[in-house]
Amino acid sequence: MNMKKVLCVTLSAVLAVGVFASCGNKAANSDDITTQQGVADPDATSYIPKEVPSKFKASSTNISENAEGGVTVALEERADEERYSFENEDLGFVDTESGALIKIGMSADEIESLIGQPRIIDVEYRVYNSIVIQYDNNMKAVKLIVAMGNMEQNDNPQRFVSPRGIKLSSSLDEFKSVYGDEYFEGTDSADSNSSDAMNGATRAIRYYSKDNDNYTYIGQSYTNETKPENDSDLIMQTFLFEAGTNNITVITIQTGEAV
Repeated sequence: MNMKKVLCVTLSAVLAVGVFASCGNKAANSDDITTQQGVADPDATSYIPKEVPSKFKASSTNISENAEGGVTVALEERADEERYSFENEDLGFVDTESGALIKIGMSADEIESLIGQPRIIDVEYRVYNSIVIQYDNNMKAVKLIVAMGNMEQNDNPQRFVSPRGIKLSSSLDEFKSVYGDEYFEGTDSADSNSSDAMNGATRAIRYYSKDNDNYTYIGQSYTNETKPENDSDLIMQTFLFEAGTNNITVITIQTGEAV
């Protein structure tokens, strides 16, 4: 299955609550991508900046620097309702290869100065080494996706990790210890990369209402009454688990229901 097809299948499987309308459009080649100084070629295995500006560095008690470079994000287990809390750091993923925190709201230029050029540009979505990002009309990130189905040979599936230490291949028990035990249990053995994955696989959905830097947990769904007035203040996390193993195969974070 080629990358373009995998991208469409994975996104449609994960985001049954959203729409990926660009599937079928032409994937970009290297001529479509403007090369930036200091940024890796789209075909390169990875890009690590020489230095991550302090404002983009991931910083938490469970994050430690590695002697050989990069960081390790330890599992941050939480108790009771603390598992359903949400902070600004939860708006993104820690890049374990550079120590940067890639978040919702960052510009494409900022992100690409940290992780390099995309290998596919498809309408709002850009596919990078180990992560897929959707931008709005102002080229601000509004959705981040890490998924097993979007990985290529040189990608590192565990490069991008949630600030609480949950990553691709984390178990359902690890997830529950960090994010709580509210989830939808799968019904059959559907392949997580197939179009019926949302019906067959276990998945967890978290909705939050944002008020400046404060977040309120709404639940696994929302209504017109519980949804924030501004669409951009609706935050959604999703986790998709592989049928059979119940290990995480997709993690997303997004803002707004229309994304």
